[in-house]
Amino acid sequence: MVRKKKSGRGNNSLLAQVKQTLAKEETFWGRVKSYYRNEPLMTRVGIDTSLLISVFFIVVNLWNGIANEAMWSIMLTGYYVLIDVINGLMLRNLRNKPSPKKERAEVRRVGYIMIGLDFLFLAMLAQMIVFDAKESYNLMIIIANSIYTVYRIVIAVYNMVRTRHLTSPTLVATKNIAMIAVLITATVLQASVVEYVSGDEKLVRVVNGAVGVVAFIVIFLLSGLLIRKYQE
Repeated sequence: MVRKKKSGRGNNSLLAQVKQTLAKEETFWGRVKSYYRNEPLMTRVGIDTSLLISVFFIVVNLWNGIANEAMWSIMLTGYYVLIDVINGLMLRNLRNKPSPKKERAEVRRVGYIMIGLDFLFLAMLAQMIVFDAKESYNLMIIIANSIYTVYRIVIAVYNMVRTRHLTSPTLVATKNIAMIAVLITATVLQASVVEYVSGDEKLVRVVNGAVGVVAFIVIFLLSGLLIRKYQE
């Protein structure tokens, strides 16, 4: 008799979990309800989808930076990559299900990393205001920024509403990171729109600086909350 080897990894894959969830119901609407009731699974699907879309946006943003010799856009590309790496670490936590103590420690570590990235964002903002205040943005880039920002907002709000009753540190960290990504993309969108419609370089510098500082403060608070909430 030949024994079939069970693949724990395969059973733990996202696709396998989706299939298992949908298989519990026979009707289409029953499957839809079953999926939407599985909040951790929905969060994983959202993170995976967000990572794929972010990769596409990163490529577009990098192309714009290289084509227009815009250091601000090139640096933002690196910033987006770092955020997606952190999201990937959170996704790994959801998959591997570490012990509560280890999970809390990793979430605190993410909080410290996000604070570091926040100061990096402040430095990037200063560089943009001083050297790239009149960076060239074409209409297609602004449209792409708008679509990406709206997508980030919808995903962040939806995840916050759907998982508001869950207490998993990883899910809380994921929601905070999603809100931080929204702040960054909204700041970038604001900068591109103001630059595109305004010919006043001084106004561009003032508006970008004010919006950027507000984003910096909120990001610092969101990151600090992760550290404080999950202290030993």
